Amino acid sequence: MSKKFTSSERERVKNLLLQEGKNFFGKFGFKKTSIRELTRAAGIGQGTFYHFFSSKEELFFRLLEQEEKALQKSFLENWGADPKSFKKAFLNAFKEIENNPILQQLFLEDEYQNLLKKLPPELIEEHIKRDHKTLLAISRFFPHHNPNAIAGLFRALFLISLHKKEIGAQNYQETLDLLLDLVGRGLTEEARDSGCN
Repeated sequence: MSKKFTSSERERVKNLLLQEGKNFFGKFGFKKTSIRELTRAAGIGQGTFYHFFSSKEELFFRLLEQEEKALQKSFLENWGADPKSFKKAFLNAFKEIENNPILQQLFLEDEYQNLLKKLPPELIEEHIKRDHKTLLAISRFFPHHNPNAIAGLFRALFLISLHKKEIGAQNYQETLDLLLDLVGRGLTEEARDSGCN
């Protein structure tokens, strides 16, 4: 018979599972972490895990969302209306991604696609809507463009790091610098010329 949790106990156990998930996934990776290890570290039974998350994939996805939210906050704090701060915001975000063991899991071969296949579609849709809303907030600085196109541009800039191999490791940083310089200068000068910043 499973234990009944009060709302405060539920919150505590859920946060504990998220904390242990962050520790284990960060140290050992998604594939090498088991629900058994997570529940043992959290001090709960293995079956109890499913009262909080439908799967290991959902727990990992919720951690990714937390890390992405922190990344977005940092990005917006570094964001500015001039080309230098535009580039700085992106470069800082890329550095944070490189140093974040949870976000790094997304860049492993096929890991992200495998994760998406195992998650409920409504969870992914909800995430995409929230992500898009954040990107749309930035588009207000560029009123002469379709907000969805600006959101797509920013998403594409973030996704470039998934293609380091195709770009070529030896050219990647120079390519990234050039791309950010050109896009940043083009967008911010256009916004300034139209008097929007």
